[in-house]
Amino acid sequence: MLIVAATAGCTDDDRSGAEGGPTPQPQQSTPASVAPEPVVARLDTPTGQARLGPIPQQFPTSLDGMPPYVPKRSHPALLVYRPYESPSDGSGWASEQIGIYSRDGEWARLDLSTLGIDESLWPGVDTIGPGALDSGGRWLALSASDGVVVVDLLTGEVQNLLGSSGPVAGVRWHPSSTRLTANVLNGRDMTVDVPSGVAEPSPVPMLNLGFLPDGRVCSVRQTPDGASLREYGDGGALLSTRSLGFKYPGGELIRAWSAGSQLAFVSLDNGNRGVEMPSFDLVAGEVTGVLRWSARAGVWVEVEGWWDENRLLVSMDRWLVAWNPSDGSVQQVARLPRSDRQGRHGSVGVAFAL
Repeated sequence: MLIVAATAGCTDDDRSGAEGGPTPQPQQSTPASVAPEPVVARLDTPTGQARLGPIPQQFPTSLDGMPPYVPKRSHPALLVYRPYESPSDGSGWASEQIGIYSRDGEWARLDLSTLGIDESLWPGVDTIGPGALDSGGRWLALSASDGVVVVDLLTGEVQNLLGSSGPVAGVRWHPSSTRLTANVLNGRDMTVDVPSGVAEPSPVPMLNLGFLPDGRVCSVRQTPDGASLREYGDGGALLSTRSLGFKYPGGELIRAWSAGSQLAFVSLDNGNRGVEMPSFDLVAGEVTGVLRWSARAGVWVEVEGWWDENRLLVSMDRWLVAWNPSDGSVQQVARLPRSDRQGRHGSVGVAFAL
């Protein structure tokens, strides 16, 4: 909190006292400035609709009928998409299909069985989602039973990175970079460069990974005094630790996204408690806004990332929304299919090149 104080000084109109000097005037201090209360919004209470660039307003309920994906050098992907996925879909890469939506507004279906991926790398019946796109829309990364499968969407070439590391349960791309961090189940999480394959241990577990606006790795941690922000440099060296000045009602697994001066973060392990995601202004040093939603069973929520410096994309059952922390607006951007079909609970996944 910034505290500003001022004291009254003497002017040319001050009257002289008995000693011939200026008559002392009572000093008046300016009240301490108080940071405005953050705007609180609810994810399940949208305030309107918005059209964001080429994002489709309606996502298809099936990939059937889409043309096969053909690698394109001129139109990188904007997003990847799984309309519905459940453990009973089948086995092997033949059961894995992903929708690719290009920046020129065209859908295509990528059949992973056509890429020549080693069948032993299939991660099993657990749902793998749509994968993760790098910010340029070129590289699609998929968790595998051993390392990470990376598909070059411009050439169709496939790589298996971090081989011999064992099963991977998730990946996250670094912003504006060809580096990704993998959640290695049987060891330390690793950061690897694409396509060179050069790898190093991640200073932060993938589930705690965050990034600052300049691309540096950060993490938000719980301390007895409240939430704190840790910043890391090259090689994983801890550069600084900064108190955020408030108590965060979340668990220990906290993931963060940033754009401009805003840093949004949310706990992934809230149990049955409601979920709270604040957006913290790194320059002003205060919380700009808070987004809340229920943690009730059957409702999945994924933070996709910042569309621009003002709007954070969040996907949930049936909707993709954009949250603006400054004014508290939660606008519906696109309709998604339901995640349950004929009494079976599955998952719907979308991932953006952000």
